[in-house]
Amino acid sequence: MPTTNIVWNWGTNTDINFNPATDILDFGWFAADQFTISEVNGTVVIAIPSNHQTYTLQHTTLSDLHLSNIVARTPPHSASGRAH
Repeated sequence: MPTTNIVWNWGTNTDINFNPATDILDFGWFAADQFTISEVNGTVVIAIPSNHQTYTLQHTTLSDLHLSNIVARTPPHSASGRAH
């Protein structure tokens, strides 16, 4: 499955020929409050506002996306359940 890594890349606007039937978005260590996902003119836009950066998923609407398209990591937790 083709994977697009969502990474910090200041000021870029990246167009991706995304296929929701086969492709994956890897958000790595991004926290949920560091990016937004919206649909603009029938196309999904992932924005990282603090980095003046976007990823545009061509030919993809929000309703096309599924959890199987997303990979993300969570910080390690201690036995108490709090992040280190």
